[in-house]
Amino acid sequence: MRRRLALAGLVMMIAVSCSTNPASRSEVNRASAPVLSQAQVDGSPQPLMEKMDAIPDLTQFDPKAAFPYGGIHYCGPCAVSNSFAWLAGQGYPNLMARAGEPPAVCQVNLANELASRRYLDTSLDMGTTPADLLAGVSQYIQDRGYSYRRLEYQGWRNHPGKFSTGVETPDLNWVKTGLYGHSAVWLNIGWYRYEQESNRYKRLGGHWVTLVGFGVGENGQPDPNVLVIHDPGVKDHPAQYRNDYIRVVRIASGTLVESGVKTTGAAGFYKLFGGNLPKEEGNACGIMDGAVVLEMRDPGGQNPAVGIRQSQSEPVAKPAS
Repeated sequence: MRRRLALAGLVMMIAVSCSTNPASRSEVNRASAPVLSQAQVDGSPQPLMEKMDAIPDLTQFDPKAAFPYGGIHYCGPCAVSNSFAWLAGQGYPNLMARAGEPPAVCQVNLANELASRRYLDTSLDMGTTPADLLAGVSQYIQDRGYSYRRLEYQGWRNHPGKFSTGVETPDLNWVKTGLYGHSAVWLNIGWYRYEQESNRYKRLGGHWVTLVGFGVGENGQPDPNVLVIHDPGVKDHPAQYRNDYIRVVRIASGTLVESGVKTTGAAGFYKLFGGNLPKEEGNACGIMDGAVVLEMRDPGGQNPAVGIRQSQSEPVAKPAS
């Protein structure tokens, strides 16, 4: 199922991909303000800002985390751990074991466990594929004694049918509304090189980020074309908590190409600009390949003490042979 990334793709991932920030971030169990209602304004979901400073921002390159191989392949585990650490303080405590350690240390331990073969099966050559992230998140929630209302994927990359929505081009409103309530959204961003003569976008690698808000720009003004993310790929200041304001631009035409074989029409997909992502000038760009939405069931109706699987000392993300 896994295919080894080309060297160019791996280099690009190093340059613009994930970063882990446990230590000096906000408290993991900080209470969040009430989530806004799902009221719609002019067809666009009402802006959501309350989670931005409540969801942690673990980055994979933080030296205090000391992730394997410098954390180059840890964007997936870090992105998922951000959401699970927040949910742990919202009535799902078993999603992140405490064991008397500070929240930042607990989240690093969580990210390492998520990266293991039992869950996200993160590897040095492929990072975390959408298929592995979906299966791993589902297994982890089950092992911790909880259940979810839905765990779904929109996008064009390979994924298990049981998580499929049948939608290949991510719908921006579906992505946004997925963040309301006791939920989480993870964006899978593809790193592409645009070839103007053929109007093709060639995929070189990929990256996972945590969606934490939307609908308001960095200047505080409403903007339906802005997503706010916590990016595990920050390298310049990996221990600094920050919200990245990302502008989305809908692609009008072209073709997405992966590994020179798999293709799909680019029209309707979104380029992403801002934060640690590639700049608008030049032929490098980030494109939202897909998104995963997790909606948990009400914690009041669950008994996590029944059938819970204790954390295991499984091997952490080794390079594929």
